[in-house]
Amino acid sequence: LHDALPIWMLNELIRSLAVDMAEKNKLEIRQGGLFGNKTLYVPDPQEVLKVIEKIRAEFLEEGAVSDDTLVLGALLHKSGLIKAYFSKYEADRLKERLNEIKNSEAGSFVKELVDYIDALVAVMISVGSSAGN
Repeated sequence: LHDALPIWMLNELIRSLAVDMAEKNKLEIRQGGLFGNKTLYVPDPQEVLKVIEKIRAEFLEEGAVSDDTLVLGALLHKSGLIKAYFSKYEADRLKERLNEIKNSEAGSFVKELVDYIDALVAVMISVGSSAGN
């Protein structure tokens, strides 16, 4: 987790995940953007709801949180998208649980994950801002 993926590798990872999800009817791959040359990944709203409900259940109830749910919760939190799916109370609780897990003995994975997500978001922002120049 310490070394950021090269952008081409990250793009290939996203593409392969999206193709698999499209084959399972969990998202639709479309062309869009101003000139119609961008690839858009449009998730099925029902699938999004299922994932959000799983995250909500694992983070807001006592008990273990799976690695998958930790990753998704951390991504939602770090991306700022959490506001679209969770109330302020729920978002604060999710952040608390992430910190609790991160600071626990078993939290080294979560700490590395959150650090990696921070680095990845920074890279994506810098690449996105330099692409416009």
